[in-house]
Amino acid sequence: MGAKANASLRKQFLIAGCLYIGQLSVGFTLGWTAPVLAKLQNEEETPLDHVISDAQASWILSFIFLGTIIGPYLSAYLYNVIGRKPCLYIGGGIVMSGNDKRDEAMENLTSLGRQDDIDEVVAKANEKPKSNIDQLTEMYTIRSNRRATFIIIVLNILQQSSGVVAVGAFVTIIFDMTGSDLESHISTIIIGVTQVVSATIAPVLIDRTGRKSLLLISTAACSISLTALGTFFFLHVNDYPIAEDLQWLSLVSLMIFFIAYFAGFGIIPNTYIGEMFTDTCRGFGGTFTSTIAWVWGFGVSTAFGYMLPAWGPAAVFWIFSGACAFAFFFSALFVPETKGKSLLEIREILGKSWI
Repeated sequence: MGAKANASLRKQFLIAGCLYIGQLSVGFTLGWTAPVLAKLQNEEETPLDHVISDAQASWILSFIFLGTIIGPYLSAYLYNVIGRKPCLYIGGGIVMSGNDKRDEAMENLTSLGRQDDIDEVVAKANEKPKSNIDQLTEMYTIRSNRRATFIIIVLNILQQSSGVVAVGAFVTIIFDMTGSDLESHISTIIIGVTQVVSATIAPVLIDRTGRKSLLLISTAACSISLTALGTFFFLHVNDYPIAEDLQWLSLVSLMIFFIAYFAGFGIIPNTYIGEMFTDTCRGFGGTFTSTIAWVWGFGVSTAFGYMLPAWGPAAVFWIFSGACAFAFFFSALFVPETKGKSLLEIREILGKSWI
């Protein structure tokens, strides 16, 4: 029995390792822009015939969002056509059950140490799936789903309006603009380490402080840090003498921003997808709200390269700060606390809404 349990654990660890490698690949895909864009805008380092403009740099970044917009729909289609096993082995159980491959499904689940889940998985696979139209209808006819959709869409839009993706991609260029004595590449590495640490502690903070409380703290800290960053650039661009003594403020402000964002604001809206939607429309609801977020993010990232030279960094960061402040007040007024509550209790709270 012990040997079988160890074998199941080993297989689960291998699967988890594959997922982590996949996440690392996503991180490399998103993170390469930070050092590369700075080189493409440097006359001495660029491999191109001419340096790229801020607008061109923003288009390089924003095209990442095009893949994320179609990704959820394409992946769902591929899962159903060729199965999850070729795409990702861990999802093979339900798909094989749905394709009348119950023996293979049971073998798969048994090898993962999930014998107790076999009946539930097979029963779920036998359920008649709802069409997207049915799920969309359920999202807007059931009051709790309607309010959940409203809350998650607004939070996702405000997420992207904080400029986190644009700032992360342009972070090396931003540090070059500060005139700091610290190498911009070193500052970028510090920011990267900060993001990893904050993402690591986020699950612990969510369980201890609660979703809403952490969201309020996170959005407030994001707003304050971006206000400080915008103020520094205002002083720096207008040649105030005090700016020389405040060069440290740009690095500290961005560190606080990324810590606060990835510890709360960046992950809590996704947590709400699993907690607020009913089981029958959770998958479509998550895809629908995420698509709206990525479309909005595409617009913000594209506009960033035009806004930066036209309005200056101070105004841009103050706008991002305003979005975080709006998220704070929106969360205080409309977002319920879900810590320690069952899904039924959460739906009852959402069902009392006027929306």
